[in-house]
Amino acid sequence: VFGGTGGQFGAGGRFGNSSFGTVIKSADAGTATIGAYVVGNGHWRVDAGTLSLSGGGEGTVMNVDAGAGTLEFHAGTFDMAALTAAPGTTVAFTGGTTSFSGAYTADVTNVSGGTLTTAVNFNAPAATSTTAVLNLSGGSVGGGANGTGPGLVVNGAQPSSWTGGTIAGSVQLIGNTVLEKSGSGTGTVSDGGLLFNFGT
Repeated sequence: VFGGTGGQFGAGGRFGNSSFGTVIKSADAGTATIGAYVVGNGHWRVDAGTLSLSGGGEGTVMNVDAGAGTLEFHAGTFDMAALTAAPGTTVAFTGGTTSFSGAYTADVTNVSGGTLTTAVNFNAPAATSTTAVLNLSGGSVGGGANGTGPGLVVNGAQPSSWTGGTIAGSVQLIGNTVLEKSGSGTGTVSDGGLLFNFGT
């Protein structure tokens, strides 16, 4: 269990979370940081504030249990097989490079960062990666470039926002999805990037 503001665990080490384990960020509005290299396929629950992963990692399936806080991929390289997040949760990508070779399923996905060094790659060739809400303000969303895969499907009824950043792969809007481009920031679809509008 992590709590408090500004706490950090294990920079430079390894942090194992097995399939039988649950890492909990307690009900505190601050940010707790795991600076170690994260391995395993256990459960993560953020009751409040932010749990920041800042040392990279690898694993099979990350399970994000119900909680009002944010699980943040902040720095390092993450090579993940898949991620499944419960309804009402938020997953944020603020730095580093995170790749999913299998399905990514989330409720709210926030991608930010001032440069293209932040990248989220949804590379599942056969599995569909989905999020109900996508808020893209910086960095890049990759995977499925040039039609090589499904990339990321946005399928929620709540509005998504695009205020900056780059679509470097495939992003599909379906159903009643609304993606609102606003603000003075530049939103870019790069060479090889695809934005399919089957929504609103």
